Amino acid sequence: MNRNNYHMNDADELLNRGEYLLDVRETFEYELGHVKTAKHISLTELEQRATELPKDKKYTHTARVAGAVKQPQIY
Repeated sequence: MNRNNYHMNDADELLNRGEYLLDVRETFEYELGHVKTAKHISLTELEQRATELPKDKKYTHTARVAGAVKQPQIY
């Protein structure tokens, strides 16, 4: 697995490593299909809802467009 580019089939391995899956896609994209254990907070809501995220976890972001993943690097 490349550290910067995962496939949805890698979710189990990421979870086994203790990573927290954060889905930052818009709600309509999330509803089309998602990893069951991923926390969904759209990128447009991320700043307002950041307190919902655990501070002691390593994050892996998922987004439809690769550029969107680069934006929430504050975590």
